[in-house]
Amino acid sequence: MNPIPYGRIESTGRFGPWRSDEPSLTALAGEYTFAADLGTIDGLEGQLNAVGQMNGVLEKIATGGETRTEAFRLTELNGRSLPLTTAYEAVVDGTKGDVDLTRVDVALGRSHFHATGTVEGTKGIRGKRIVVNVTSKDADLAELLQLVSKDGPPPAVGMVTLDAAFDLPQGAAKVLDRVTIEGSVGADRLMFTDSGVQEKIDTLSRRAQGRPNDQTIDEVASHVSSRFALRKGVLSYDGLTFDVQGATVRLNGSHALRSKTLALSGEVLLTASASQTLTGLKSWLLKPLDPLLRKHGAGTRLVIRVEGTQDKPKVTLDLGKTIRSN
Repeated sequence: MNPIPYGRIESTGRFGPWRSDEPSLTALAGEYTFAADLGTIDGLEGQLNAVGQMNGVLEKIATGGETRTEAFRLTELNGRSLPLTTAYEAVVDGTKGDVDLTRVDVALGRSHFHATGTVEGTKGIRGKRIVVNVTSKDADLAELLQLVSKDGPPPAVGMVTLDAAFDLPQGAAKVLDRVTIEGSVGADRLMFTDSGVQEKIDTLSRRAQGRPNDQTIDEVASHVSSRFALRKGVLSYDGLTFDVQGATVRLNGSHALRSKTLALSGEVLLTASASQTLTGLKSWLLKPLDPLLRKHGAGTRLVIRVEGTQDKPKVTLDLGKTIRSN
């Protein structure tokens, strides 16, 4: 039996002859199956089934195979479950139980990821530390958002690119408290499923281009990119950039995954001058402010804060900082 995750390993094949002079060089080859309960890792849920082959010597076993988890779920975030499959190649040190992951191809729902890394023990500490580099060019944003929230439809759809380093050290604490993830992420063809939110994006694009009444500017897709770090359940963003036609939003701040609260601040850059974002009397009244709000080649620069929750973000204009910093 395997202790963590708890499960049963069955293998067939050959072992030996025994090298009494160098036991670690004893040859082996065969096939194996592994059935495990991921729920024995605090913060995860799912029944994992794996099949694979192995060949080599005890200290260096080449292995490859596949795993399948029909309903993988992050229990702490109370999200929905997704099917998870992997195909992997690895080298195992059977004398220590350490693993060098040379190739792991992951399918999580409709999303695909590629990973390399290590699973290694630390002297004097129970368990294994998992250090993995993960990349993706076609992850499904809607499905990934469902992993962290199961209430209603996903707030947005789009395709995600990811390049990140994942570090899960040993310990008894919940996964979200132990895991560290650092890297860069981007989302293309981003659209919001809430019609009210998407209409605000469309309106932003119209005003930003100085065409506030142009209804042909509709269903505007967005692009998001950022450096990020996840530590102790809090996502920190460095250079979070949100682009739509005519406007760029640049933010820094944090997103607490457990409470789903936001604390971000930054700037909005519009192609149009402030007076061009409106029509009629309002446009005329804003003309004196145009020089005060123009900076860095943008027609308008505004300082903002984003607070509230991921489901109901609240955007506030800091007019004082806007004027002082322009």
